[in-house]
Amino acid sequence: MKQLRVARPLRRLVLACCGLSCCVSLWRAPSSASAERAAPTYAPSTALEGEGDGLGVYVEITGLAHAQGAPPLGTLYCSLFAQEEGFPAQAARAAQGLTIKVTGPRATCHFPISTPGRYAVSAWHDVNDDHTLNKNWLGVPQEPIGISNNARGLLGPPSFSEASFLHNSPRTRIVIHLS
Repeated sequence: MKQLRVARPLRRLVLACCGLSCCVSLWRAPSSASAERAAPTYAPSTALEGEGDGLGVYVEITGLAHAQGAPPLGTLYCSLFAQEEGFPAQAARAAQGLTIKVTGPRATCHFPISTPGRYAVSAWHDVNDDHTLNKNWLGVPQEPIGISNNARGLLGPPSFSEASFLHNSPRTRIVIHLS
């Protein structure tokens, strides 16, 4: 009977690990195809207020990783999706994509869109600037990531419907906290 008690938790752990590795999304930096589609835009990451009079979606990103007492470094990747296809990891399928050099504790991604509709945003902070979202052996991201509505998936990324928001005014502002 003791052997069964030890084997059952071990079996649960193995099944949980296998489930996580199969369900966790494969996040990647925008591919060269997406770079051709929407050329990277480098903007100061400290512009929170007064970003300009531009129309569109403004995404304030908080929780940029840094060592205590040191300024955040690296690159922030933001992708705006207008449909479920490819969300959240396939940057090549995003309606728009931005790359911002991180220089402060917060950043703002501005997507100049005028078409009303449902959109979702995914963002990740490439802390070590290797242009790759580093993951552990289970496939879980080891660099800060965030999704609009601060949506979280159970054993993988959240769905488009969980993360989507309505853009129906000239200027929509949302906040994403990376974790």
